Amino acid sequence: MRNLVVTDEQTAILCLTPTKPGSRQDYHRFKQSQLGEHIPTDVGVWVDLGFMGIKKDYPQLDVVMPHKSSKHHPLTPDQKADNQTISAGRIVVEHALAGIKRFRCLTDTYRNKSQSLADLFMLVACGLWNYHLRHA
Repeated sequence: MRNLVVTDEQTAILCLTPTKPGSRQDYHRFKQSQLGEHIPTDVGVWVDLGFMGIKKDYPQLDVVMPHKSSKHHPLTPDQKADNQTISAGRIVVEHALAGIKRFRCLTDTYRNKSQSLADLFMLVACGLWNYHLRHA
């Protein structure tokens, strides 16, 4: 099951896309959800390499993405330093995802194949995470 999550600097969940089964790429789900049309141009969009192509398709967005290395084109020291800086900024998102996954109903296997139940689990987990942030 996959969702896209939008967070702020305090790891609060601002937006959650519907749960979809399968292993589709994050960027494909981003385009399907039409999130790119609703993001203000003055907001920085920090993404990982699963969103290759976002800079080309959404030139109005201020996208920050790590550099990609390949077998024949290794990263330069400057690119490695940039990637470390980007990772330090994106850790906020990873902390938010880890906070959501504390609720084991999202990570454990369950046999109910109802799509609405998967959405409900994710929505409740995100709500509990935001509640935790406000009252901790």
